[in-house]
Amino acid sequence: MQKSFRAATCIMAGAVFITGGTFANAAAPSAADVHFNKFQAVQSMGMPETIQQKVSAATEITPEKVEKAKDIEETAKREKQLGVDIETTGVAKVDDYVNIRKSADENSEAVGKLYNKAIATVTGEKDGWYQIKSGSVKGYVKAEYLTVGDVKAIESAGKKIAKVKADTLKIREKASQDASVKDLAAEGDKLTVAGKSTKGWVGVSVDGEQGYVSADYVEISMSYKKAVSKEEEEAAKAEKKQESKGSAVASYAGQFIGNPYVWGGTSLTNGADCSGFVMSVYAHFGVSLPHSSSALRGVGRSVSLSEIKPGDIVCYEGHVGIYAGNNTLVHASNKKDGIKYTSPITYRNIVAIRRIF
Repeated sequence: MQKSFRAATCIMAGAVFITGGTFANAAAPSAADVHFNKFQAVQSMGMPETIQQKVSAATEITPEKVEKAKDIEETAKREKQLGVDIETTGVAKVDDYVNIRKSADENSEAVGKLYNKAIATVTGEKDGWYQIKSGSVKGYVKAEYLTVGDVKAIESAGKKIAKVKADTLKIREKASQDASVKDLAAEGDKLTVAGKSTKGWVGVSVDGEQGYVSADYVEISMSYKKAVSKEEEEAAKAEKKQESKGSAVASYAGQFIGNPYVWGGTSLTNGADCSGFVMSVYAHFGVSLPHSSSALRGVGRSVSLSEIKPGDIVCYEGHVGIYAGNNTLVHASNKKDGIKYTSPITYRNIVAIRRIF
């Protein structure tokens, strides 16, 4: 049996293809049966020497090409770990902050600030200025204040975050299921990765102390500081002012430690019950609250356990107190103990956390 092919050859990107030919064989030839030297093929088609060289260059595997491929692979790996595009990421290198201008001009309006070690995405360059986007801010910064495409600078600017995936996650003293529980974290809470992580466990920082969470229930990512707009900075100042009020509430409440618990009472000196204590402490700051632990669950605004700050009202089933900071509650506990501090605040199940200021 004879199979017929029209003879022709073509070369693309240095490869020789057989598009036809005539073979008096019972079967088409295998790859081993037919061998073309690419240079002979080029010459047979009347192509000049320079094309032969180009064909060779296109297909030749050199140490430089191998190294370049490795670099590309390594860069992709590092970008996945860092969560940024390395080539276009800049890190601020300033003592405090650099102004982000509306246009590439020192006299242009400042639209935001880029603080030291905050990152920005570089979108362009003009006359010694980088056009950037960082957070909600777009604008220009002097190129001298930004280190661009530096892996070490990016690494030092970021911090690892462990985002909780479980409904409630126990933070333990040691990397062991048998270790005591330091605190609890809710789903969506972001914990700072710190200390040494071991197999199956991630080291985290809790109120400045070392703790551990199961690696199965957290998602690790990098977090970076971003630019702040003028509006965001003003809002942050207002929030800081509110925080100082909350701290003042907690400090004032602590003055009455050791005073008696009296059911139905509202006197901070002669005796109060749990809700009466909270009500009277806040009354000192001009805030009127109900004398009921259940009703206090609806005052102010709700915050999560991870967001809790001094002065927040911590509500339990049939009980209430004020967060004093450092995982400590100040409250009118019972007739035996009176007004006291209790730690941790999760000594019983928290129903709600409410913020007044």
